[in-house]
Amino acid sequence: MGGGYGGATAAKYIRMWSDGKVDVTLVERDGEFISCPLSNLVIGGSKGLGDITVPYSGLDKWGIRRIRDERGTSILMTEHVMAAVMSLCEHVVVLEAGKLIASGVPEKDRFQRVLELNADDFRFDAEYPDLTARRTDDFVLIEILFSVGRSVKVKKKILADIVGALSKGPGLNPENVMVCFKETLWENWSFGGGRLIHA
Repeated sequence: MGGGYGGATAAKYIRMWSDGKVDVTLVERDGEFISCPLSNLVIGGSKGLGDITVPYSGLDKWGIRRIRDERGTSILMTEHVMAAVMSLCEHVVVLEAGKLIASGVPEKDRFQRVLELNADDFRFDAEYPDLTARRTDDFVLIEILFSVGRSVKVKKKILADIVGALSKGPGLNPENVMVCFKETLWENWSFGGGRLIHA
């Protein structure tokens, strides 16, 4: 479960009321949280913010496992809001009754169009805004339309994959590759028949 005042409280009482029979793992980068029910005391001036800041280490005595390092960590989530999932995860594996039913991007979920334009229909600046080398006639503009929720970390991974592939395959200079992400809400997708499958 997640951290914060609510997560820490839930973790403690689940562990305590189950007499230690339920394993509880708290997933939280920070080492401490602010006890929000006591925030009025800070506003009133009787306590400082440090007085209501609580370390997660207090949960250790209850046998609660804590995960702070995000690198190389797999987390099992129970979540039906895909935007929340995609904001946290680079790679998604979907389970049903403990069995794998989907992983990553669906194989058939690929809709791509390629437009080759002449100079009159494709105008661009050779240097704007921060290029280290001038754009040439090999300039490629890639627009990616997807649902909201991907984190900056995921977008950086997508950029690295695209630039790496185009540098290796056709041998494009990375400065000749511009990528624009366009995000839309999940309820804006109708793949056919007027059906909003994500709404």
